[in-house]
Amino acid sequence: GALDGAGYKHYGGYPQSPRTRAEAAEVVKAYFNRLAGDARAKARPEELRLFSSINGHYCYQHYACEWGADIVGSEVGENINSTQAHIAFTRGAARQYGKPWLIDFSSWYRPSMYDEDPRKTWGEYSGPERGHSLSLHQRTYYVAYLAGAEVVVAEGGWLNFFRSQSPGPDGTLPLSRLGEAGARFYAFTKRYSDRGIPYTPVGLLIDPLHGIFPGFGEKLAWNAFPYSPGDQRILNLWEAFFPESLDVQAKRNEKGYLVTSPYGDILDVIFNNAPDAILAAFPVLLLAGEVTQEALLADRLRKYVRQGGTLFLSEADAKLLAITRALKLKPGMLTAAGPGYARVERGRGAVVVY
Repeated sequence: GALDGAGYKHYGGYPQSPRTRAEAAEVVKAYFNRLAGDARAKARPEELRLFSSINGHYCYQHYACEWGADIVGSEVGENINSTQAHIAFTRGAARQYGKPWLIDFSSWYRPSMYDEDPRKTWGEYSGPERGHSLSLHQRTYYVAYLAGAEVVVAEGGWLNFFRSQSPGPDGTLPLSRLGEAGARFYAFTKRYSDRGIPYTPVGLLIDPLHGIFPGFGEKLAWNAFPYSPGDQRILNLWEAFFPESLDVQAKRNEKGYLVTSPYGDILDVIFNNAPDAILAAFPVLLLAGEVTQEALLADRLRKYVRQGGTLFLSEADAKLLAITRALKLKPGMLTAAGPGYARVERGRGAVVVY
């Protein structure tokens, strides 16, 4: 029943413990639709053109696309781990569903807020040395823009981009250091408006019912189910591409927000129910996590590989019966290979078991 900043009442939790991930997803969907319906009922006609869904901590962007959002986004900064992984989820969802996407950077941090206004808008939490560093603000703006985001939101920027809300002699508000950085970023976007297309040749293929929450606190899929070995394999790949970024709370510093990837930021996350044309757009697919429609997926993966794609499977995922049969994989192939992986050609493509 608590009110959020936009005046919406929220009722968290489940009316009763869900027995399956599908049941949990239906409760979350109903929650989303209730908020969306309320927002649309309150919106002015011109606001109805684009309904935006933004979530942080939880990587649920694909669900928002599925349930009717026009723009899908992720909040980053704040106390939210792994900006690059959130971009991979958000951009992947936008790619799968043909939606524009956005990144919202929150200045809040542990809990404090960047604010140069001497009135201290957020009281004891405000200050020019509070919240996130200027460096992280700036780096996130540029990373989001160059990653392909159509919208980059400076959360609270209407206030903390300025030293004061009182106009100067020329009638404009004086810029804060953060506002000056924002102005430089804006000029950069105008100077380099043609960004090209982000190069993301690797698709992380996960199940529509994954429901994973890698943030702080207890790790539960859909806030209800302990992580399975399949869930952990998703996070292991996350950690491989974006090392030491899974838990920013534990570090108590900004090291986990933007990290140096050994492979570059070349990953998008897509659901395994994506159309064949979306799968084929990725030269490489990494399958991970639980699979609810194994037989259907196995046939589609066989087609993907035979038409030229390269599919990576962990040893555990390679033992899924339907996939093993569809791809004609042999037991013990990894042990026989020796170097820690085995590669087999299938049609014009290949399967790599690691």
